[in-house]
Amino acid sequence: MLFQSLDSIRFKGVNLIYSADKLTNQQIEIKKEFTINDFLTFLNNQNIADITYEREQIIVRPYTPITYTIHGVLKDVESSEHIIGATISIEGTTFGTISNGYGYYSLTLKKGNYRLKFAHIGYQSYQSDISISKDIYFNLSLSPKLIELEEIEVTSATANRNLTETIPSINHISITNSQIPY
Repeated sequence: MLFQSLDSIRFKGVNLIYSADKLTNQQIEIKKEFTINDFLTFLNNQNIADITYEREQIIVRPYTPITYTIHGVLKDVESSEHIIGATISIEGTTFGTISNGYGYYSLTLKKGNYRLKFAHIGYQSYQSDISISKDIYFNLSLSPKLIELEEIEVTSATANRNLTETIPSINHISITNSQIPY
């Protein structure tokens, strides 16, 4: 257990400080004989604890992941209008966000490499490989995605019955050679 390992280092005469109410006393599996330095490096590298050396003391603090933010505004490439409700997702995960009423989005991520996907109905989706090691402001303009349909026919039929409200009647509409955004 973590606390027993830290206490055994203290008993060897090392000036080590930690707070049991802030650290998690977790099972630590060590497969070989470690020096004190190797053990502390292991805790740090495995994101179990942050180790600092101050005034001849070793201070063990809870691990705090370093995170960065990628944020920006999504716009229509033709009209420059903000794109509301676009999804920004991290490929291979269930993590993502949606752009707000101003087209603004923000994701907080740990340092690393990610593939971001920007998508919205009616627009070409866009993917970008991004390396996060600092805060990034990333604006993007999406292009409309148009699908051309040959013909759409809308028909309506009503049965004879008593209606309490007036319903506009549509008997036949023919739309041809139109572009409808997808």
